Amino acid sequence: MGDQGAADPLSLTGGRYRERAEYEDRHQSIRGVHPPSGEAQVTDDIAVDLRHEPSTVAALVESGLQALHLRFVPEGGREHGLHGGRVSGALIADHGHDGGMSPSPQDDYDAALQRGRAIYPGVRIGRPGRARTYWATITAMRALRLRWAIHPTGSELVAPGGAILVGNHVSAMDPVAAVMSHWWRVTAFTKVEVFERRGAIFFRLMGQIPLRRGDEESTRWALDMAARTLADGGKLGLYPEGTRSPDKRSLHRLHKRILIPILQASPDTPVHTIATIYRGSRHGRRQVDIRLSAPLPIDARTMDPDEIVTIIRDSLLADGGMDYVDAYARDIKGARG
Repeated sequence: MGDQGAADPLSLTGGRYRERAEYEDRHQSIRGVHPPSGEAQVTDDIAVDLRHEPSTVAALVESGLQALHLRFVPEGGREHGLHGGRVSGALIADHGHDGGMSPSPQDDYDAALQRGRAIYPGVRIGRPGRARTYWATITAMRALRLRWAIHPTGSELVAPGGAILVGNHVSAMDPVAAVMSHWWRVTAFTKVEVFERRGAIFFRLMGQIPLRRGDEESTRWALDMAARTLADGGKLGLYPEGTRSPDKRSLHRLHKRILIPILQASPDTPVHTIATIYRGSRHGRRQVDIRLSAPLPIDARTMDPDEIVTIIRDSLLADGGMDYVDAYARDIKGARG
């Protein structure tokens, strides 16, 4: 795997923070694939220095890493371990009996990746659904708990393996809040314009799927990458409002264009709602509730799309305590100019 200890430390703004990573054996990799041979072994440590800028995360993870389930335990048994030092975590790799990495088949994925690069010439799209830097990025993001208090409920209702998480969209930080409290690989759709702006590196490091709205070729490719994410045992995040809530508190009419094809293509994959609620600050920390539902009673093979959307909408409203606006958020924003 190389000398990862020699890499420059990953950097984030903020204070200093330290955790210890432990391997929790669930006999299943994060992608939902049983190790083909050998045993899972803890390999090199990664370290995150919180005093600088987030510019060197890519150096923390080298080619070929296949991460398994991680459980982070604060040092000293304290909730945040605010006693200086660095954020450190263990990278876990699946090794075969020969001591080498046991890679998953790449040919088909690599061909799909090349199609995506042809659709978005000149745009660096990373590796949607399979970014090797994902776990290092998540490790670093946990430093945000210095300023955010995340309160998840319903996490135990989400089984290991592939799942579709349908959320409300109040803030650009909604997906970040979701993964800060769970060691899941969550891949979501992101408008391609974000990949062309400053800060695009974050979305590449997270392996998000670029999508050009209204473009059929882009949509077909994005749906294909989403199906691969689920087949790998990852979680797929969907925000069918299509844009952030104009009033930052209501749920708006859900678009079917991506939501329904995803559900119909993966009818046996559990569907959950994930409601994100921001409740102001307490002791200088933003209070965020993450509420996950039980698997929804959806049968995409037989149900009408309107019936499916109603079930999802009602679950989000019940868990999120939001008002409902029966209009598309983008139309409301457009009317306001």
